[in-house]
Amino acid sequence: MRLNKDLGQHFLSDFSYLARESKLFNCDNKNVLEIGGGDGRLSRHIFSKCKQLYIVEKDPRFIEHLTNYFSEHLM
Repeated sequence: MRLNKDLGQHFLSDFSYLARESKLFNCDNKNVLEIGGGDGRLSRHIFSKCKQLYIVEKDPRFIEHLTNYFSEHLM
């Protein structure tokens, strides 16, 4: 899928960086707001560490993807 640079879309393609970032992420079971969840590659890593993860996504191409992936956890 083509990235929309007008929306500032930049995705990490090296999953070792995602794993490292998620290990450093410590929200102490708090509510977290992620702006620009994109395809959810970081969201998946941090989801279990949050009390509640709220994802805001402007690009409609990713909204359906995120909704499908996290559908069992939606309020």
